[in-house]
Amino acid sequence: MLRIDDTILRASRCIKDIHSFKRDMNVGGGLDDWQVILKYMLNHRQAVMTNTVPPKLERQMKNISRRFIDGWHPEDIDGPWAEETLWYYLSGDQITFDAEHYAKHTTPEAQAAIADAPRLIALEAPEGYGYQGHNIPLEPRMREMPHKPHRRSLMMPRDAAIAFVQESPAKRASAVERRDIDFLRTFASQHLILAFTDHWLSEPAASTRGHLRAAAQAQRDALALGWKPNAWEIFDCLHLGIVCAMPELTDALATAAAGAFTDERIRPIDFLSWLNVSVLDLQRQDDQNLLTHMHNLHEALFNSKQPSELEAELPLWKASFEVLHALRHRQTDSFNRSLAQREAERVRHYLRGGSSAPIALIDLHGLAWCALARRRGLTVTSEHIYLPLAVLDPITEETPTAG
Repeated sequence: MLRIDDTILRASRCIKDIHSFKRDMNVGGGLDDWQVILKYMLNHRQAVMTNTVPPKLERQMKNISRRFIDGWHPEDIDGPWAEETLWYYLSGDQITFDAEHYAKHTTPEAQAAIADAPRLIALEAPEGYGYQGHNIPLEPRMREMPHKPHRRSLMMPRDAAIAFVQESPAKRASAVERRDIDFLRTFASQHLILAFTDHWLSEPAASTRGHLRAAAQAQRDALALGWKPNAWEIFDCLHLGIVCAMPELTDALATAAAGAFTDERIRPIDFLSWLNVSVLDLQRQDDQNLLTHMHNLHEALFNSKQPSELEAELPLWKASFEVLHALRHRQTDSFNRSLAQREAERVRHYLRGGSSAPIALIDLHGLAWCALARRRGLTVTSEHIYLPLAVLDPITEETPTAG
């Protein structure tokens, strides 16, 4: 509970600082993100104080974890702190607390933040709020991306990733021996940031490819040491493994996918489960199981109600289904047409939010589907700035550019 209060204080401070332009609204979460987080934490607090915490499944179905995307700056601890608090609330089988004891120990600062929270949640964006301020000039090497990312907010995590990678060769070499899963996951995430921003900065495809492969190798090693990724992580890692033509990674993920929804840190989402196994079927060219899994995926996406948190994402996922449907039937024209439609929907998706996340710079999922299309005999003609097809061929032991 004290952690919930601290998270409320952090969210309140972030809202105030963003509203007064003291905090960069494009790094770590925007005004609306922190308002949602503040409201959510207030609800957590009320539920615990009144002993009305919903069952775990209901909590998981209504969580806001997708607010925490890959745009958080490594030095911004507020977002990870809030996310960790959220997961504690989601994963507890029974959450009880002595409300009377807690009320006596609530700090005056926390009480003031709680009282002020409704005003902060209702704040509207100030004049001048947006991506036009606090930016850096457009350089010739910077590709103009359709989702209009904030350039300074891309360079900040890139600079941090460069520093991390340059300092980590010895740690990476001994990570498996030390069984350091956390380091391997961090190492992978930093190389992914460099791969995505490499593409944005017009670096050679070989450098992008090298960073992707370094990330995939680290994830492979983390899995071998016992890392248990949740279903969202499996989805991203699976596509990375396909892009890097690394069957040892995709095979390991096939085993992990079977138990992904027993992980306490992920709520069950039917369409994500069927999406994972459908892509695995395509990877293994298992057309018999693919027929059933794609049918279930269609039912989940088009005929079932999804968590309210994901409603804004459904157009993108439905467009993705059409790409996979064309892949299943080996229809070249339909595949290229559906892929172009998905990219257009992806632009709309990131214009609504998350545009400064490095992951938005390359459609890793779409790129993996292009690789699968080639394996199934299709000709990929759809060209898009988010699909650097040169990354797919050839896959070798490239040496990425560190900076």
